[in-house]
Amino acid sequence: MATARLTACPLCGGAALRPLPAPRRTIDPRLAAGCGLARCAGCGLEFTTPRPSDAALAAFYQGRDYTAREPIDDAAAHVRAAAQLALVAAAGGRIAGARVLDVGCGGGQLLAAARARGATVSGVDPSPHAALAGAALGVEVAPSLAALAGRRFDGVVMSHALEHVPDLRATLAGLRAALADDGWLCLEVPNLASLRARLSVPALVARGADERHRAFPIHLYYFTPRTLARALADVGLAVRAQATSGLGLGALRPRRGAAADDDAPAPPTGGPAAPRAPRGLYAAAKAGFHRALLGENLMVVATARG
Repeated sequence: MATARLTACPLCGGAALRPLPAPRRTIDPRLAAGCGLARCAGCGLEFTTPRPSDAALAAFYQGRDYTAREPIDDAAAHVRAAAQLALVAAAGGRIAGARVLDVGCGGGQLLAAARARGATVSGVDPSPHAALAGAALGVEVAPSLAALAGRRFDGVVMSHALEHVPDLRATLAGLRAALADDGWLCLEVPNLASLRARLSVPALVARGADERHRAFPIHLYYFTPRTLARALADVGLAVRAQATSGLGLGALRPRRGAAADDDAPAPPTGGPAAPRAPRGLYAAAKAGFHRALLGENLMVVATARG
């Protein structure tokens, strides 16, 4: 598989790159052949290099095996959309009466949620599945952000897509250009600073726990709150609110199938119930966990600096 090696950090441009061990588990062994990881000594960003060529990535995303962006009308997608809009509101962002764009809109759950709160919504997604979902909602879905050049929005959302884009700086500049002067940008990405990621040590991974660097090699960047804030600052945006979601700790258990969602109730086992912490204590511990930004997914809302 064709690969491309980066000689400078895609965030800060620094050339002092420290190689990291490649993950044992990958999303596609053929695509991952010859790929690796590095950390920038200057800004701390971890990223894939060598990485699959743009052509190889495009072919992978168009393949029948890649379904992550298909419109799946599941409860988790609606919960994520509600959490993103709640964080926007907490940061003082306007939703009712706003023009909201979802870049990578997939099944349209965010579009539907924002419209229900009084926004005028549009989407961007190259997937034909997303176009069908948009048509079902009666919402415009453009194939690319460039197709909307010249239009500006009061709010822009990009959820679990920034880590996939080949050109990080150009993508963020495009999102910034799509914002009205007083607009807000909401991003959600996997959180490299999560507790689950920090505990993904080689000994646990060897026993079947999840990797620290998920979805290698199609995740081209692995963000922490600090590196994501740095990326936004480079295009003139400042983080106004941030939060995490998902405990992710179930991924540390040896796998015998799909990892459980730690925020969902455990399925019944047929045996005696395990002791549970009092509901109030659990809720308080979970709130503290997310206040420390240790959750699996990192959400931020940013606006123009000043």
